[in-house]
Amino acid sequence: GAIVGMTTHTRPLDILRASLEAVAYRFAVIADALLPLALPHAEIHASGGALWASRLWSQMLADVLGRPLKLSNVPEASSRGAALLALEALGIVDHLAADAPVEAAEIFEPNMQRHTIYRGALERQETIYQRLHSTNGEMEK
Repeated sequence: GAIVGMTTHTRPLDILRASLEAVAYRFAVIADALLPLALPHAEIHASGGALWASRLWSQMLADVLGRPLKLSNVPEASSRGAALLALEALGIVDHLAADAPVEAAEIFEPNMQRHTIYRGALERQETIYQRLHSTNGEMEK
């Protein structure tokens, strides 16, 4: 990893925000790859203490993704989701949405103006990412 663009005016809070944005951008890359394979009305559910502890980060994720983020308060939601996917793959349950509905404790609606800004930043971040991970391992000029 790398922190690009730091100056003497960069504050710790700027680094924290950039870190949260970087994680959100990785989620967006994953979502962009998965959503074409999803059902037409697929929803994005999220869970975890970090999201519950930071409304800012939850909203940031919704803004970066450009889709509502449904925050679950189900304990061990990630483990539950993995188990349900395995059951579906084995044919034990037919369709997750019907067999295992999860109500959102809170829904974060995306701000589409911020989404547009974040998408531009994601493109820049992807360019930097590709340069950092080029085949020869050196930053291209």
